[in-house]
Amino acid sequence: MFQRHRGEVALLLTDVVMPGVNGFQLAEHIATIRPGLPVVFMSGAMLTRDDPREPPLLRNSFCPRSCWGAFARVYRPGAKSVRD
Repeated sequence: MFQRHRGEVALLLTDVVMPGVNGFQLAEHIATIRPGLPVVFMSGAMLTRDDPREPPLLRNSFCPRSCWGAFARVYRPGAKSVRD
């Protein structure tokens, strides 16, 4: 699906725990196709991500405000990478 619509996708929101491939692996794969695509992870698992340079991690269940805050943190039109 991403291959067909990759030019239209502005941000990757992915769960961390999924069958077959985890969200981190998915983000790494997508980065080979579209480097610099902003990423936000979500999970109900108790994960820690202390590095502010890493993509945000939303804990399930999250409210729209925290979701938009995470999106705003990584999405900057024209940026080459989320770490720019």
